[in-house]
Amino acid sequence: MSKTKKRTGKFIIFEGLDGSGKTTALQKALYFLASENKFKSVNFKGVASNTKFGKKIKPKYSTFWFLVDLWFLTRELIKPSLKRKYNVLQDKYYLYLMAHYPDNKKIFNKLWLWFFQTFLLKKPDLIIFFDVEDDIRRKRLKKDINNKHHIELASNPELLAKRKLGYMRCLQKHKDIVVRIDTSHKDIHTVGREVANIIKKEVRRG
Repeated sequence: MSKTKKRTGKFIIFEGLDGSGKTTALQKALYFLASENKFKSVNFKGVASNTKFGKKIKPKYSTFWFLVDLWFLTRELIKPSLKRKYNVLQDKYYLYLMAHYPDNKKIFNKLWLWFFQTFLLKKPDLIIFFDVEDDIRRKRLKKDINNKHHIELASNPELLAKRKLGYMRCLQKHKDIVVRIDTSHKDIHTVGREVANIIKKEVRRG
């Protein structure tokens, strides 16, 4: 007699290019989902997480420590939440590190990424990827004058292109569970509603 697999919550991760509006769209989607009485969800930030451990390792800024942070987040928060049948909406996970040029080209980082992804981290049920046209992306980054990192990126189109290529390669490996959203010519309200509908559809699939 076969055992029935226990149902858990859905693990949905949000990945996207700098300037794509990913985090803002996720927050807008959470606003729409809040009206759904039966929708149980938690939202976590990955890669330099908001946990005590994540805040401690943030100054170290290395692929290895970011992966350790993701493992800690997965073990302490993500897996327990899924077990309690909460849908976990994760803002960045290991794909961000896999696409992060030039760090993703270092051989020891490749080995750490393979090890953590294979043995310690949780495979997502769905990846929602936020894309944006290159010219619009640079304009958005330039407008974000309070973010030094975004200003530096806007002035380095070669780096932007290489990180986008890194993401495209990662997404190809996960193509069966990827949904792409182009935010180039959409307002945040429209994108947020689209994201909320995608999440609800995935959750209904069971």
